[in-house]
Amino acid sequence: MISLVQKSEDVRLFGTASIMLSVRVVGTLLTLTYTLLMVAVAPPDEVGRAFAALSTGFLLSVVASLNVEAGSIRFLPLYLETDRPEDAAGFVFWCRRTVLVICATVMVPVSAIMIWIYGLDAMGPFVLSFAAAPIMANARINSRQGVALGLVLRASLPRILVRPLVMVAFLGTATVMGWTLTATHIMAALCVAAALETGLQWAFIRHALAFRRAVPARFDQALAWVPFGLMLSPTLVMHEYLRDVIIMTAGFVLLPGDVAKLGISLSMIGILNFALNAFDMAFSPKISRAIVQGNSKGCARLLTLCGVGKLCVLMLGVPLAWVFIPLALDVMGADYAGIETMFLVLVLIPASRAVFGPANLVLNVTGHKQVLFWCALAGAGAILLGVFVGEALAETAGVIIGAAVAVASYQTLLFAMCRWHTGVDTTALSLMWERRKLEGAFHGPDPAA
Repeated sequence: MISLVQKSEDVRLFGTASIMLSVRVVGTLLTLTYTLLMVAVAPPDEVGRAFAALSTGFLLSVVASLNVEAGSIRFLPLYLETDRPEDAAGFVFWCRRTVLVICATVMVPVSAIMIWIYGLDAMGPFVLSFAAAPIMANARINSRQGVALGLVLRASLPRILVRPLVMVAFLGTATVMGWTLTATHIMAALCVAAALETGLQWAFIRHALAFRRAVPARFDQALAWVPFGLMLSPTLVMHEYLRDVIIMTAGFVLLPGDVAKLGISLSMIGILNFALNAFDMAFSPKISRAIVQGNSKGCARLLTLCGVGKLCVLMLGVPLAWVFIPLALDVMGADYAGIETMFLVLVLIPASRAVFGPANLVLNVTGHKQVLFWCALAGAGAILLGVFVGEALAETAGVIIGAAVAVASYQTLLFAMCRWHTGVDTTALSLMWERRKLEGAFHGPDPAA
């Protein structure tokens, strides 16, 4: 009976993972589709401003919540399993109240100052970024808390699909109708899409959070919740919002038309990154289990297979993308000439991920969260430095090269720290190095020495 129950649970988990992977494929393709549709309905300068505003909104959403929701998977199950519903209710309320407090004390005043200095016409898209940020922060809160309570599909599917679907519908309609849109129009559509996404999430998961009203909320553990979220914030930004960090930083030094080219190039790179993420999703649970069990040889074998698979994806994906780019340029027009060169330079980003492997995973599983924190801060700083120094040395080309080299340096740093702190090689050569290490341990030191 136990065996049958375990098999049923395994089948359910496998089915959930398969659905999530399929939905992520669809979501990624829809995101690329609405990115290309933006080109059809807006001039290059407006597309560039829209990209900058979109990225600003995503990054501000992390500021809005202080990433407190990152503790959901740790704190909610702990409190509910140890009969502490008051603490669980306090955590649920604290996440959402943090957004309200940050918006009231920081975002609204900053937005008002920006309008006063630059005018509403100039700052329209970015004011909408401030409006979208708390909505997207609540979407992330819903997702994290829903997953922590076992509602993986209900919490995740709206976040993955609703926003790109709404954007594709809106921009597709604009294309068919022959409308010409501005960055403000695009950002307004994003706000609507984010609101629909968040509302649908809440409708799906609110029943699982009913306990928050049944007991008095207790906030005694807030001093643990806030530092936990802040400690993981840089890692979240560098992992989930890396594209937005590059675009927002480049927006300070590039003309809007060049930002548009950069955004489209990064969207194409995003397809390669998604393929690499698929390998990480497939191998991460097994790698984590091998590390916890102390199975170094099994871990090395999995890391080698994962690394080889990623390199094969790049060898196949980059030529396919290179064939696709001229076709896309025929549709986008001469204003976007040059994205093929940007793409080739930016390939360094997924290439560095494929070469150095999931060092962040190994550091996380082995408990080196402070190392991840400082590496992520260093990576963000490297992007800022690379973009500004690159612009000073070689203008647009320098910005692209600087950003790509900075991200590759970040991956290199993660790998070096992983080797130093854990002794694990996360490249495709992991198994070879593990065998050499075992052979050295077996033979022992050279007597002649």
